[in-house]
Amino acid sequence: MTEEEFVCDECEKSFSTERGLHVHASKVHDGVEDKKVDLKIMKVLKDKDRDLDDIARELDKSKHVVENRIEELMEKEWVQKQVDSGKDAYYKITEVGEEVVVPLMKDIVEETKDYIEDVSEAFKNRVGPRLPKISVEWPEEDE
Repeated sequence: MTEEEFVCDECEKSFSTERGLHVHASKVHDGVEDKKVDLKIMKVLKDKDRDLDDIARELDKSKHVVENRIEELMEKEWVQKQVDSGKDAYYKITEVGEEVVVPLMKDIVEETKDYIEDVSEAFKNRVGPRLPKISVEWPEEDE
């Protein structure tokens, strides 16, 4: 009797049960897009306070998606909403966002850069040169 193996499509880690695979995927891979959008929002707000329309336009995301992500960031107290002139709402990065989250995100990008490039190389070796080289860098800050 052979035991069936379940392999994650994202990272190729194998599991002895389908449930194990689903738990892994939900804990490790789900929400990756949300995290990417969060990072982009934080980077945009680091430069300048923006309203919802500006952020959505700059990220090329729907207003609804950006609004949902900003709500999450406000719950974590990384972003705050400011209302000017009665109804104009602007979002700004908080002190916590500026001092803790942005450097943490930079560290995460830097720490995972080699891993991402290694994964890209492994895919290239496995399926041929059809995949482009992946490069991850934090943009240089204007001084």
